[in-house]
Amino acid sequence: LVIDEVLAVGDAEFQKKAIGKMQDISRQGGRTVLFVSHNLLAVRSLCKTGILMQNGKIVKKGVIDEIVDLYLSEYNLSKSSNVSIESESNDFIVHSISISNNGLEGEFYINEDLIIDVEITSLKEFAAININVFFNTNEEACIFASCSPAEKQGKGRFVYTCTIPKNTLNDIIYNIDLMVVEAGPKILHNIKNVIAIEGNEKIREGAWLDKFPGLIRPQYFKWTKSIKDE
Repeated sequence: LVIDEVLAVGDAEFQKKAIGKMQDISRQGGRTVLFVSHNLLAVRSLCKTGILMQNGKIVKKGVIDEIVDLYLSEYNLSKSSNVSIESESNDFIVHSISISNNGLEGEFYINEDLIIDVEITSLKEFAAININVFFNTNEEACIFASCSPAEKQGKGRFVYTCTIPKNTLNDIIYNIDLMVVEAGPKILHNIKNVIAIEGNEKIREGAWLDKFPGLIRPQYFKWTKSIKDE
């Protein structure tokens, strides 16, 4: 059974039924489901074996995580610390986006604040503007977003700066989208995959030296302990 981009159409209920049908067929045994998709999150979730193709030829076949990682590393993302955009729309120009880094292109220390600068020019006055950055996985699943406060924007050239507190992000690759919104619903710019960055960690002391799990760092939220009455 060949399923080609079936999750790219339909509403949530349709997608749920399609996934359920594929899982039913695969569990019955004796049948092969060939799932073709650019939705890497769905590919990882549904498949055990992957085939990477380029120009109609098989590049490699293997365990799905290995094949997806190969695709992402060699064919999809290139990390950067500063990206020139120069996009003009609705009398608003987005010049560039840049991040603080270790001195290595596109990498930052996760135990230091991450500084994101977005340089813009406003060709007219706006009653309210906010800048939004979306942190996504390589599979394009949104992890979280950060938005500047909506405020009046005058004419001129400005830099919007966002600070992500240290030890929020993990040592993985983040793919960032950039959006500029006027007065809530009106989108002036919606720039996908504008920059890719990777968290890096300095030498860590302690017993746990492997990577921490998760898309963000384990967070030290408030925990309490009490004695349970018998």
